[in-house]
Amino acid sequence: MNDQKIKNILKIVISSLVYYSGLFFFLNRFIKRKGLIIFNYHNFNTFTNDYWKNGDLFETNYQKNFEKQIKFIKKTIGFAVPKFIDRQLIESDLKALITFDDGYQDNFEVAFPILKKYNVSAIFFIPTDFIGTNNLLWHDKIKLWGIENGYSKRKIKKILKSINNGKIKMFQYLMRTNPRNIYKIPLMMNWDSLREIADNGFGIAAHTKSHIPLNYLNENEEFMEIEGSIDTLRENLFQYTDFFSVPNGKYSENTTNIFEKLHIKYCFSITPGINNNHVNRFFLKRNALLPSDPISVVALKLLKIKLT
Repeated sequence: MNDQKIKNILKIVISSLVYYSGLFFFLNRFIKRKGLIIFNYHNFNTFTNDYWKNGDLFETNYQKNFEKQIKFIKKTIGFAVPKFIDRQLIESDLKALITFDDGYQDNFEVAFPILKKYNVSAIFFIPTDFIGTNNLLWHDKIKLWGIENGYSKRKIKKILKSINNGKIKMFQYLMRTNPRNIYKIPLMMNWDSLREIADNGFGIAAHTKSHIPLNYLNENEEFMEIEGSIDTLRENLFQYTDFFSVPNGKYSENTTNIFEKLHIKYCFSITPGINNNHVNRFFLKRNALLPSDPISVVALKLLKIKLT
């Protein structure tokens, strides 16, 4: 049994004890916090989200569990409306906001109907070069390459971590993947799906053009990545976005200056915690959730956020 499976077992055991003993409900009632808790998801594929198996990039699951999560968060905290994010909201009673990064098709097929059903709004952050294509994001190319070469999930995640931390040049690995960037099954949304999401009042916001971490780029390349994604969303959805999400949570020394030039109002990071009046608007905190997380794990994560 590998380290990750042991961690998952401990996580489930501890969270179950806290949740089913009633301790969560006691602590949640008496730990009062103000601000905005932003939860972040990516996709519903079993490779990324399954606790126990290697899974598959092209297999979708967890619809029922995601619905349970939304019901739980709505009952426990309540949800904010994205377009009303401002200092007043951040300083008010605790609310939650859902975001999705990367524009996966399963966001439209799984998350969108459930969010509509429970009248929960959300923001979808989109890397615009991939919409309506059969191309894969760079990290999905590496996952697929690793799967096809018999690597374990643990090994693939180690490679991804090394690339994200700049220890391995990303493009050395990308060169070993499908050079034509064409895959049989599209993982990404198309523009019709995004228009339907936008027409239903959900937020659609920029996440660069190609999802390359911004710290890999020079200032001009970074500006073009950010501005290009904003312009493409405006051209296809006929709306302007002043929200932005940083790919892989990586900023450069030029990022905030570029946000100022492009009139970005808020940027969403991957640093966990609660957003209050002390948080920089370009470094809004987000807390990762997996659609496979049991409710007890979601509850434990919520307690951890409130206690920090």
